[in-house]
Amino acid sequence: MVRVYSSAVHLIVIMKRAATAIAFAWRAVLRRPIGRGSWLAALLLVAGSSAFALLAVVGAEKGARWLAPDYLVETRGLHVFSETLGWKPRAGASAVIGGKRVTINTRGYRGRELSFPKARTTARLVVLGDSIAFGLGVSDRETFVSLIDVRDNGIEAANLAVQGYGPGQELLVLLGEGLRADPDIVVLAFCLDNDFADAVLPVSLYDGRTPKPRFRLDGDRLVVERSSLRRTDAQRVVQWLADYSLLFNRLSTLRPRPEPSAGLHWTDLKHEALRDEEYALRLTLAIVRRMDAVCRERGIAFVLAAFPHWFTYRSKPWLARRFLDSLQAEGITVLDMSARFVARGETFRAVALDGGGHLSPLGHAIATEELESVIAALLRRSVSASPNRPHDRGPRLSGRTALRSPRSGVGAP
Repeated sequence: MVRVYSSAVHLIVIMKRAATAIAFAWRAVLRRPIGRGSWLAALLLVAGSSAFALLAVVGAEKGARWLAPDYLVETRGLHVFSETLGWKPRAGASAVIGGKRVTINTRGYRGRELSFPKARTTARLVVLGDSIAFGLGVSDRETFVSLIDVRDNGIEAANLAVQGYGPGQELLVLLGEGLRADPDIVVLAFCLDNDFADAVLPVSLYDGRTPKPRFRLDGDRLVVERSSLRRTDAQRVVQWLADYSLLFNRLSTLRPRPEPSAGLHWTDLKHEALRDEEYALRLTLAIVRRMDAVCRERGIAFVLAAFPHWFTYRSKPWLARRFLDSLQAEGITVLDMSARFVARGETFRAVALDGGGHLSPLGHAIATEELESVIAALLRRSVSASPNRPHDRGPRLSGRTALRSPRSGVGAP
């Protein structure tokens, strides 16, 4: 604490000196008699003072980052504001959460960065989703996306899942970063616990305050709403400083912040969002259909992998059952992970870390094998239908590796 306090004091002194230098320069300008030479000298003085002030601020920022390299992640978290998505991962961030290493690469997603252009001999997989696919509760190397990526199967994978995202945000990610990755397969990891509510809500389900984009239905047409994310130029500057400037955040702690007003608990917010289940179903189906259509137009295989929470593990309530049955009836590939877990004789406690369905290392390992199987079938079908595609063979699926017991905490390699 002494080190942090001392660094904050030094930063304040530097800022004060820079401000004093600029003020002194401007006073000199205003007091000089009007004349070409005088004004030129004065302007040079102002420019030099401003440059000094800028360098002082940049130096202070760099010094603060050297003193406390993890400060922004520890105080502001793994996410920053986004005017298109509400929030997005902090590019280049790394943190230990619950004893597990979480690393965000320089492109802003978890795991290894994809290379461009992609290799002609591998199939490229992009995974969309929320904290389940992101891998909350497990380390970087234990997520099913990472396991698929490192196995000798001819598949390279990118994990574009983000904690707290709903289907609407995931559609926007697909239309942006997802398609830019030039994938052969897109997997939407759908969370049966909260994704229906997330599709409806204009704010984050878990804090009830953070704004996000959402889609609504205008007849049968999807319309995106982003009005709550608009910022003035001044607000953009302040938001950027809050997200990226350690110096700004240090100085901000010197004055008290008002306590945020308490909103609805997330379970109550979820209940409110699903008051009209029929609308939530139609909206979510429309979003997933749009994803599937976007992929079909580009010759990309699309899979919806439905992940259960404790209530949907053995049986499906009306909303989940109608949703999955409707997609299957329309020819969309659906992977019901709870059915796959149960078929393997696994209990919910073995494959999940909590009631919300965040996967254990064993759950991620099983999801890896099940997804590999589905992806291999889709690629074989794609190659047989289009023999001139660049990928002239399916993934090299190695022999099944026996999964270790859940007690070991280690999945398939």
